[in-house]
Amino acid sequence: MEPSTTALRAGARGVDDETIIKILVATRKYHPLTQPERVQLLQQEGADYLLEALFGTTLIDPELELEIERACVDLQRWQAQGYGVLSVLDHAYPRYLRGAWEAPALLYYQGEVVPEDTAVSVVGSRRVSPDVRDQAARTAEELVSRGLTVASGLAAGIDGAAHDAALEAQGRTVAVMGTGLDHTYPASHLQLREQIVETGLVLSQFEPDFSGAKFAFPMRNHVMSAYGLATIVISAQEKSGTRHQARAAIGHSRGLIISDQVARETSWGHEYAERGLARVVYSAEEAAAVAHELVTAHLRGTQLFG
Repeated sequence: MEPSTTALRAGARGVDDETIIKILVATRKYHPLTQPERVQLLQQEGADYLLEALFGTTLIDPELELEIERACVDLQRWQAQGYGVLSVLDHAYPRYLRGAWEAPALLYYQGEVVPEDTAVSVVGSRRVSPDVRDQAARTAEELVSRGLTVASGLAAGIDGAAHDAALEAQGRTVAVMGTGLDHTYPASHLQLREQIVETGLVLSQFEPDFSGAKFAFPMRNHVMSAYGLATIVISAQEKSGTRHQARAAIGHSRGLIISDQVARETSWGHEYAERGLARVVYSAEEAAAVAHELVTAHLRGTQLFG
């Protein structure tokens, strides 16, 4: 499935820097407005209106002036490092992510943004057997053979196997990170990350110097779910963080595909399968075929009603 819009590489111009700076200041401001509420206000009324809602309408505001100056310095530094910064107002912002409640106001990235990327997330446990790792790799290969982008989280285990296999198959892969771009977790995946940047995309919703925190990974999973059009859960345990993405995929009306292991060995996987919220698959080939079917159905629906 070839993307139908022009891709944007890091460093390319989108929304002007002045607007990016205003949005950055708005996301940093301590205020009762939640981030999703700010994004909604930003899309409806614009960056200036959002700043007024957060800082007030005082003609001279030393705090606002200081924050604008700090944001300007930070943006220049990030651009010098080769990072792209994309606003939800930009035409190049990932289309399917834009429609989600959790859509970040800003995305930080390296590589190539494809606004209408047809991605499928491949996720699962960090500690896996060689057989399960091979299953993740074969699933990624099958997705690439069907013209789909493989999205994952750059973590150890399933994520790494999926990214590696997609690259080996000369496909496109997207890494959605739970840290800022100044960091790579795990550090052993730095070379893998660099390979992804060459032909795909490394993406984060967090400012580049953010080193990570426990709360960040469920947030990352929500963004990954919304970026793609389906999620395949290769393996998981009862309290696995992967369940956050499974729940998000259902909430985003994305396809959820789970392995028979997940359906058998987790209460949430069993429940989703019983309620018809997840499709249970028994092989990599079946997982990719079902994903392709779900993506195709979604795209047809978008063409009819979008």
